[in-house]
Amino acid sequence: MQPPGELREREYVDDRDLAQLTPISRIQWRRWRSEGEGPPYRVINGHRVVYHWPTVRAWIDEQPATRREADALKAKAQATTTT
Repeated sequence: MQPPGELREREYVDDRDLAQLTPISRIQWRRWRSEGEGPPYRVINGHRVVYHWPTVRAWIDEQPATRREADALKAKAQATTTT
C-alpha cells in the first residue's frame, strides 16, 4: 500500500507519517527519539515533533541492518519518491 500522494510530497513528517512511510513502527520512532537515537527532528510550537523526510531517508540508508531489512527500508523509501 502506497501512502497518499500528499504524504509522499511533504518535506516534514511526524512519527505517524513515518510509520506509514517505513516499516518502522511509530513506537520505535518515539523510542529512538527518547533515547537520543534516530534521525534529527524538530519540535514545533513546543510539542509537535517533525522530521525532515529527505534527512530520514538518508539516515535509513546509513544504518547497519540485515540485508533483507535494509532492502525493505530502501524499497519503501524509494516508493514514496516515485509516482
